[in-house]
Amino acid sequence: MARHTHREQTLHAEQQAYDTVLKSMLEGHEQEVLPHSLAGVSYQETLTIETLRTPLRVDRVYRVAYRQRPHILHIEFESGTDHRMGARLLNYHAYFHQKYELPVISIIVYPFPVKTVVSPYQEWSGEEELVTFRFQVIVLWQREAQTYVAGHHVSMYALLPVMRGASASLLLQAIEEMLEYYQNDQVHLAQQLKWFSVLLRRSETIMLEEKEQVLERVSMWNDLLENDPYIQKLKAESEARGEARGEKIGEVKALQRIALSMVRGRFPELTELAQERVSKVASADQLELVIEMLVNVQDETTARMMLQALATR
Repeated sequence: MARHTHREQTLHAEQQAYDTVLKSMLEGHEQEVLPHSLAGVSYQETLTIETLRTPLRVDRVYRVAYRQRPHILHIEFESGTDHRMGARLLNYHAYFHQKYELPVISIIVYPFPVKTVVSPYQEWSGEEELVTFRFQVIVLWQREAQTYVAGHHVSMYALLPVMRGASASLLLQAIEEMLEYYQNDQVHLAQQLKWFSVLLRRSETIMLEEKEQVLERVSMWNDLLENDPYIQKLKAESEARGEARGEKIGEVKALQRIALSMVRGRFPELTELAQERVSKVASADQLELVIEMLVNVQDETTARMMLQALATR
């Protein structure tokens, strides 16, 4: 029973980490991305989720114009299977409708192949139907990557690795377009390539050989560790303290130091846990993913679960 519970916690932490990456992809790109989630929608404002009552932990909520009327658009990212998702969405829906007195459109986005929930969610009392709640489901792995590339929807390219038909040649073409599109904005380019790489490593629609080919191309350009100002600051401070002492620090050791410094700065209560878990991780790829997640994770609970889920072998 204990082992089963640990597996569930590990899986949940991994799902939360990927969901965090997906949520961060929307920030600053709402105007371009939201119409791909709901045709005809026009972004107006991002609504804060910090003031929500404790039981609600939503991903993204927006005030939008839809069918020439104001609406609330609620988007949830799900990397795993949750049979209670319909009830959760209904809870969110009722809260937002009551709070803003506007119609609410609820959407679940599934990036990876898992069992999805089906709309509508219904509540029954025997044979009497009490509630029927309709929502929308976006299954990214069933969407055609070629459609987005043909339309040159660059703001969606970071999601291409999880879509159907995402061959190495198509992804390499997308990378070239991203490099050209963001040539004057290195920060956004770094973010897009970071998210692209994270989803590519998890993708189940691409053969390993093709993954390696595309990742090799991405590695030729600036990645997270070279572009993220916070990471650069931590590395500079580490060298200034003389930790390097003029000697080249091994890649894994350097990444461990960065991850630990990030935890100390953002979640000091987790420092001891991070020292225990991160110091035992010997995979540079896994450490890079941990750092990517720590950049975007929003709360201590998610960070704790992510650290507890680390594979140390």
